[in-house]
Amino acid sequence: MENTEWLKKLKEFKKYVKNFLKHHKESIEEIHELRVICRELFSLLQSDEPFSKIVKKVIKTSNKVRDIDVFSETYLKSLPKKYLKKMDTASIINSVNERRKKEIDKLHHYLKTLVVPESAEFHHEIQEMDMMNSEEVKLDKEELHVYRIYIKKILFIEKNSSSKDEKKIKTLSKIKDILGTINDNYNGVKELSSFDIQDKLLKKIEKFTQKQNLKLFKQFKDLNQKVNKGPFMKKLYIIRHAKSSWKESSLDDFERPLNKRGKADAPLMGSKLKEKRVMPDLILSSPALRAKTTAEIITKKIEFEKEIVFDENIYESSVNELHKIVSEIDDENRVVFLFGHNPSLNELAQKYINLNENIPTCGIVEIEFDCDSWTDISAKNARLLSFDYPKKEK
Repeated sequence: MENTEWLKKLKEFKKYVKNFLKHHKESIEEIHELRVICRELFSLLQSDEPFSKIVKKVIKTSNKVRDIDVFSETYLKSLPKKYLKKMDTASIINSVNERRKKEIDKLHHYLKTLVVPESAEFHHEIQEMDMMNSEEVKLDKEELHVYRIYIKKILFIEKNSSSKDEKKIKTLSKIKDILGTINDNYNGVKELSSFDIQDKLLKKIEKFTQKQNLKLFKQFKDLNQKVNKGPFMKKLYIIRHAKSSWKESSLDDFERPLNKRGKADAPLMGSKLKEKRVMPDLILSSPALRAKTTAEIITKKIEFEKEIVFDENIYESSVNELHKIVSEIDDENRVVFLFGHNPSLNELAQKYINLNENIPTCGIVEIEFDCDSWTDISAKNARLLSFDYPKKEK
């Protein structure tokens, strides 16, 4: 997006807030629209931009209203009638409605004091992100909440990508909504527990809700597996070896070890990959000592349990030879790490995604290919997902 488009978003926000206050808006639909506009603007603002904190508070305040609406309009109505009959539902609804009015008043009061700047610091480019591995995610409120936030960020990237995949966006949106419903169900039980409800009845409701969440969790896992195994998820991590030593001039190039900086950078980048929960299906590496050591350090950090495949053809290979190695990977491997050397790694990244930057030592280029088979990978179906290197992480 150009700066004029960023500023246009800011003006739209200012106009909407003014209209929201003028007509004292408070319906479920109007609160939802306010939240959508705020979230979109917040995702565009730089994290250190002062106005982002103000927008975040609007989101937080409007979320409280939204949670009340979901509880009364969705969660309660989802409970079996036999449970509802044993509760003083009318009293519960009246109580949450009173609380809603107070939260609406707080929201309007805060919006009246809000000063929208004429300009703000926006992201100059969309920050690419790696897709987290959900295999380790459990049916836990906090874990799923974190994962949902991540899905929202991935969705933002996809929606604003020049090569957006509508099918992927649709699937990710479903995942986001399912995770949202699970969270709402947990919140619903917590809300009910604040009222005078018999313990025996509350336990039955908790059991019912957990059963519903298990069904939703299965849907989430199935959809996420679909995303991970989809044709758009063939991934290649091009990883240049860490900084090597030139102290011993008598050593053959093949035997050069990592230097002090290299030994520090490799675990740093490995920790970053572990934090993102990236787990490859296959690791290919040059057998040259500097590449071999880098691969072994990172492998240990991410707790990769398979054997590293050391291929002599990677060492001193041309870009065409590297492409041949990658294109011959077995299709059962969806995510692959390739450890090697420049200039061939840089030339390979340039071949696929037209990367004009130098890949520094221990740099990692993550590329996604929109195809079913490694034999079909090309510049036509490749796109850059992330480009990390040690100095960028420090």
